Amino acid sequence: MPAAAMVRHSQTTRVDVKPHLTCREATRLVLAGEDRELLLLERLRLRVHLMICKACPEFQRQVDFMRSAMGQWRRYTEEADESISPRG
Repeated sequence: MPAAAMVRHSQTTRVDVKPHLTCREATRLVLAGEDRELLLLERLRLRVHLMICKACPEFQRQVDFMRSAMGQWRRYTEEADESISPRG
């Protein structure tokens, strides 16, 4: 692999830098972003991909919608639990 195609992230980790993401890679990053904070390079590459792709921004919106719906459901169930739990 050419040295220009690699960016050193830390002493032990190398991040592969390609000109653009595939939709599969973008999907992986969207989902990974739900579990961890993406690296700066990952966020930038994903943002560029989302600007040029027609399908992936829709997937991003669906993931955002699901996150929002799960948050609302969680709040709803917590309120319901509080209303039926004995006070004392």
